[in-house]
Parts: sequence; structure tokens; C-alpha cells
Amino acid sequence: MSFAGRGVEHRPHSRCLHADRDRASLPVVPKTESCRPRYWPRWLAWSLFGLSALAACSADPAERLYLSALKGEEQGMSRAEQIVQVTKAIALAPHRVQYYETRAIYQFDLRAFSDALADIDKAISINDRG
Repeated sequence: MSFAGRGVEHRPHSRCLHADRDRASLPVVPKTESCRPRYWPRWLAWSLFGLSALAACSADPAERLYLSALKGEEQGMSRAEQIVQVTKAIALAPHRVQYYETRAIYQFDLRAFSDALADIDKAISINDRG
């Protein structure tokens, strides 16, 4: 039942900003004035900010493959397995120079010098275009 517009007034409830004062000395607040704090817009803004930050930090599939190859040394992955991971990342994102450079380093470790040189040349050509 609504008393709005009928001249009915109410006192602030305990969650109002005036609750720390003596209840007897509280002023009468008109029904149209809300004393409840509005926290939900601030909460919503922070939630949206957090979701956008999380979306910005999440890696795309090529980056995930590349990072798994980089972490492979710590996880006991062989150089050949790391080269396979980086090659898959290159297939998904062929414009990223660091993928070719990393694969060249791995190939150099396996003494595949011609393949390493081809990757370095490809990285240089991509860098010159960009």
C-alpha cells in the first residue's frame, strides 16, 4: 500500500545515513526522499570493469599455444614438441614475429640451421612490412 502523495511522512530506518544519531532527534523525512544509499551502480561498474579486464587478459588460442611451448621446458617437453606447439601458433597467427624467432631458437638448438635461418628471414620480412 502506497502513501505517496497523501502527505504521509516516515522516519529514516536503521540503514539510513542518520542512524547513528539519537532516534528521538531525527528529523522527519518526506516519503519522496529516499535515505537508502545507492550502492548497486558502483557495484555494477566495478563488475563490468573486472569483466573487461579479464577479457583483455585472456589469451587467444595462438598465444596459449605459444605460451605452452615456452613453459614446455619447465614441464619436461622436448624441443621437437615445443617446435610443434609454436608451429601451430604460427598457423593461427602468422603475423607475430616473436613466434618465428622462438621457433628459430628451438631449431637452432636441434641443429636445424637451414630451418632456423628460414624462420629468422621470415621474422625480418614481417618486421620490415609492419
